[in-house]
Amino acid sequence: MSKAERAREIVAEFPHTSKKELGKILYSRFPLEFNDAEDARSSVRKVTGMDGTSNRHTVTDKYKGPLSIPQGQMNDFSHYKVKGFRVGILCDIHIPYHDFNALDIAMKELKRQKIDTLILNGDIIDCYQISDFDRVPSKDGIQKEIEMLCHFLDDCQKFFPKVKIIYKLGNHCERWERTILRKAPAIWGFECFELPNLIKIEFQRLMNRPLDIDFVNKKRIIDVGKLGVAHGHEWREGTFSPVNPARGYYMRAKTSIIAGDKHQTSEHITKDMNGKIIGAWSIGCLCDLNPEYMPLNNHNLGFAFTHRFLDDSFEVKNYKIIDGKLV
Repeated sequence: MSKAERAREIVAEFPHTSKKELGKILYSRFPLEFNDAEDARSSVRKVTGMDGTSNRHTVTDKYKGPLSIPQGQMNDFSHYKVKGFRVGILCDIHIPYHDFNALDIAMKELKRQKIDTLILNGDIIDCYQISDFDRVPSKDGIQKEIEMLCHFLDDCQKFFPKVKIIYKLGNHCERWERTILRKAPAIWGFECFELPNLIKIEFQRLMNRPLDIDFVNKKRIIDVGKLGVAHGHEWREGTFSPVNPARGYYMRAKTSIIAGDKHQTSEHITKDMNGKIIGAWSIGCLCDLNPEYMPLNNHNLGFAFTHRFLDDSFEVKNYKIIDGKLV
């Protein structure tokens, strides 16, 4: 995707934001594609018109008011808006502990569904050796996991050649940030050490071409029309539910949502006082169902497909894989 296309996307996402702030946001998301925030701002200015003529309201960079302090350091928690209509969702693959046959079944079914967007919805790699838990030294380290991830991303791009791929970071991916904060705080802030950029660098080294996918980090929600897509770790207080994971997600989100993280397929449908139907779904995993840390559990294999309609309504197919068969 070109700089101009990136700039047009950011302008569409934040139509009432100044060019200066758009440049900062654009550079923070794609630090390998822009030299700095000013370079990103220049791309924004080009696509919106140097003379300022555009179909949006701009906010002036010059503040005239009682405050002398700078702008607050705000967290960008804007939702990522999916433009596609036929969306596949894969969760909790946990490379290198993936279930090869289940992953094969899921990808082939999404191919049959003719998806135009693929969401890799968190915990695609396990980050085992940088976990806080006890670790077996002989198991694969983070470098091996990222190499295997790059080959998987290459597989996805070849198998779905015209499909938009979105990679959302899950709780296992956040182990990388915690490791840097605790053991190497001096390199915190270098963009090249952020996990998405590290993946891009390694992909370029291995495949000899750039990795053209979008990363969604900082627990941001992905919107597929009126359906929110979360990994499941976004709520600090957790999403425990004595009924099923889907109800737990509904109790936190209070709106239609689909998420992974719990490695279990479930559904919760309810209705508000105005008659609006609200749905919540939890998605199964595509990894080992009997991991060493918890061999006895309620996990099941699964993935999801959602169809977004022109009015942003949607339908969900929440697949299960049982005994090697699609259910």
